[in-house]
Parts: sequence; structure tokens; C-alpha cells
Amino acid sequence: MNAGETNTGRKKVLVVDGSQAECSYIENILRKEDYEVFTALNSQEALNIFNKHEPNACVLEIFLPSSGINGLELLKKIKERDRTAGCIILTSVDNMTNREAARMFGADAYFVKPADTEVILETIKIALHAQEKLRALEKLGNVKKGQG
Repeated sequence: MNAGETNTGRKKVLVVDGSQAECSYIENILRKEDYEVFTALNSQEALNIFNKHEPNACVLEIFLPSSGINGLELLKKIKERDRTAGCIILTSVDNMTNREAARMFGADAYFVKPADTEVILETIKIALHAQEKLRALEKLGNVKKGQG
């Protein structure tokens, strides 16, 4: 079993938003697509879940009330832990500074709420596919290094 997969092979997605209603909304959409979903209302809870369950992808809000760090800093920490993790920003405020920071920290996509759920789902699928390819390349690189 690969990191980020359940024993049934389902992909894991972490949803982080300061609003329980937003978390539940995205969670329901993802569960209908047969993802195993974890939710967090703040960055510390999100990091704990990420470290324990190693999700394949994350959907992150930038603005996390009562968090020690915002969603952009959370993105940075997640990518430091697993650079292959798919990370999608789904935020309520749009500005170029946040978009640039998200791109610089490794976000796969940046959406402003309300976003088209079909586009979000397709973006998650693309991010998961990219993760599989990156992990395969890393594994191949490790095998070659070990040979020689």
C-alpha cells in the first residue's frame, strides 16, 4: 500500500477551512467521488492530520481564523513534508500577492469561492495523477542511486 492510500486503495484528501460549513460542503462532494476525506478547522489540526494520515491531496483556505499560521504557510509546511502532495487553494479572497505566494510555495491550483465543483474535482484528479508520476520518478531515481 502506498502512502496516502487506505487499505482499500482510496485516495486521501485533507480539507482545511476555518468554516465548518465549508469543510462539510467540500467533504460531501469528495466523499461522493469515493475519496477518504479528513477535515481541519485550523493549521495545527491540519498538520497533525497530515503527519498521521499522509493524504495525497489537500484543499486549503488561506484565511484560517484562530490558527497560528495561514493557509499559505500551511501549504509551505505541507510541501516541505511531502513535495508530491497535491495542494489546491480554495479561498474567499482573490489578490495577486496570494496567488503569487501560492504558486511559489507549490500550489497546483488557486480557486476563488464559490468555485465550480466539477473543475475542483478535475483539478484534484490531475494533481493526484501528477503525484503518482512524481513518486514513480523518485522511486526510479532511488533505485538507480542504489545501483550505483
